[in-house]
Amino acid sequence: MEFSEVIDFLSNDNSYWSSRGHEEIDIPFDVTPSEYLSFAEFDLESGTEKHSLINALSNAKRSLDCQIDCLMIAFGFFGNSKKWNVPKKIETLKNLGIIAPRILNKINSVRNLVEHEFVVPNKEQVSDFIDIVALFNASTEKHILISREIVK
Repeated sequence: MEFSEVIDFLSNDNSYWSSRGHEEIDIPFDVTPSEYLSFAEFDLESGTEKHSLINALSNAKRSLDCQIDCLMIAFGFFGNSKKWNVPKKIETLKNLGIIAPRILNKINSVRNLVEHEFVVPNKEQVSDFIDIVALFNASTEKHILISREIVK
């Protein structure tokens, strides 16, 4: 089935769908979005030095990317989306009816400045990034059933 056919099917007034099923989805990642987010919080609280801010932003971005990829897996697009950039993945989520606010692309531009222009973000930018990712993760978690063992 083509992507456009899926969208047409889901857009039909007689179609009812849910991402939840009776089987759990196996997420093949060693680190979860919530773990990356807790790393980001720890990094942010550990200081305002360049490395703390950059690490916090990078871990928050990893959390966002991981959550988006978990959603891609949940909706069956992960194989196709592995090489997609974040804006294309966000657009796909939006087309599927999953909340994907434009602000995600905006905060991704902050990460791009850090990664490609070697700019150090300020604490407020990093804090906002972490908060937005936390809100996105919480609002989309209902679409994901994760089956994993807790490793200590």
